Amino acid sequence: MVPGVERDGPLTPAQVGSVLISELRCAACHRVDDHAQLLEKKAPDLKDVGSRLSPAFMERFIASPSATQHGTKMPDLLLAEPASKRSEIAKAITHFLVSQSSQNFNADAATEKDVKAGAVKVGKELFHSVGCVACHSPRDDKGQETIKDESISLAHVSAKYSITSLGDFLFQPAKTRPSGRMPDMKLTREEASDIAGYLLERSDIQAARPLQPDAALVAAG
Repeated sequence: MVPGVERDGPLTPAQVGSVLISELRCAACHRVDDHAQLLEKKAPDLKDVGSRLSPAFMERFIASPSATQHGTKMPDLLLAEPASKRSEIAKAITHFLVSQSSQNFNADAATEKDVKAGAVKVGKELFHSVGCVACHSPRDDKGQETIKDESISLAHVSAKYSITSLGDFLFQPAKTRPSGRMPDMKLTREEASDIAGYLLERSDIQAARPLQPDAALVAAG
């Protein structure tokens, strides 16, 4: 869903097309005659992405973006490849991206971080009060999303981030996603960490091991 481009919205079809060309970054691959008039949406910053995201998630996402993260605008560039080839390419690109990062993704260190008593409770209260539920579904006592439609699912988050990397993103969303729709909620670092702890409370990502890049795969990636 892109605000302002609903079927019965105020924009003309041509205006809707212009917005979508910008939102979906069509001009990144295709020539658009009036490209200069478009607001170019910036892609996420992949610097140090290997320290921010789980390698296992990255590999699955590259192989099949929409199956891994519902609603993503990332195009499925490997759609025409057979399943085995998609996995091979995704693995190589993941090794390359990790090799370019200054640190490895380390879920264990983030999870064992000293979080003050009651941080998850505070995170739950913040999540439901500072504005998160304007876009994301409220959660029940078991951490399950209660609204499936008309909300942006966070089901992928527990497989994607560590508490530290999710907290960093919530603290400064535009730092790595300059054209992302996630607003800066003006959280303190502690508040961002508390919300991250709440969202990842039941995450099983702690068992993930840092990826050691393979030279051959890095070169292929």
